Amino acid sequence: GPLVAAVETMLAVPPLDPQYQTLWASATEARRVEVVGNVIEVDLTDSVDYTGAAPDVAELATQELVYTVTAAASMTGAAGGAMPVRILLEGQPTDQLWGELDISEPVQRADQLAVRQLVQINNPAEGAVVGRTVEIDGEAAAFEATVGWQIFSGGELVDDGFATARECCTFSPFSFTVE
Repeated sequence: GPLVAAVETMLAVPPLDPQYQTLWASATEARRVEVVGNVIEVDLTDSVDYTGAAPDVAELATQELVYTVTAAASMTGAAGGAMPVRILLEGQPTDQLWGELDISEPVQRADQLAVRQLVQINNPAEGAVVGRTVEIDGEAAAFEATVGWQIFSGGELVDDGFATARECCTFSPFSFTVE
């Protein structure tokens, strides 16, 4: 179903943006993902070593999984964003991931301001070839809703300016056009 597909995609497809990384090994597979009562259970294969990551990196990787599966659940009509996620390995509860992160209890979504880059460009995508007029959009959590931008060509600054997000200090959309 859509929950398994979302987790499988997260595990198998590396981030397009080189500023994002993942700890999840592509060899990991989703055995089962389903809503059980008021929790989303994600059962993963235990084919990789889930030890040895720094605590902050382990937290971000876990939040990558939590955000992915709760967003997918929300799109299916479940109250996914508000549901905690219980992570199982080979069908069994586990207390830790990467030797650092306590997941003995279901994991809630962390505050977006703690786990996302504060400015996210959605379009154009990383590596896209663009024409003379470029429409840029994304989401930002910016002071006074001001999103500064710069455009480089061959390492040289060719233009800069700012756009205004819809709201200050919380993730909200922005867009602008550049010639």
